[in-house]
Amino acid sequence: MLPMTLVFFFEALAVCYTIHTITNMDDTLAKLPIYTDNPNTMSMFNSLWARPVYNSLLLSAVDILITYNVNLWMEHIPDQQNIIADALSWFHNKLMKDLVPLVQIFNCEPPQDILEVAET
Repeated sequence: MLPMTLVFFFEALAVCYTIHTITNMDDTLAKLPIYTDNPNTMSMFNSLWARPVYNSLLLSAVDILITYNVNLWMEHIPDQQNIIADALSWFHNKLMKDLVPLVQIFNCEPPQDILEVAET
């Protein structure tokens, strides 16, 4: 089992990565909804406050949101109800496609400006 701080880092990294994906879209979103089962991740992105070790991750995400004029909307969904996140995190891609037939699943390459966080 991963230490809780490492779990939080990967949850926050997934949100940051999702925000960075808007740079590859033809049409920019006005609002980006993200659902998480981690209340700490939701709190970090809603309050724009993080422990110093996570600041570069948060700043990276905020830079994209400002540059592309996108409003982030985070919502907490308890573990038991978050079956989509569960399917993704366990690589149950068949179940994911059953739940969301038009889903597109991509490999994750973290933004280069936040990789220093992983090294500390």
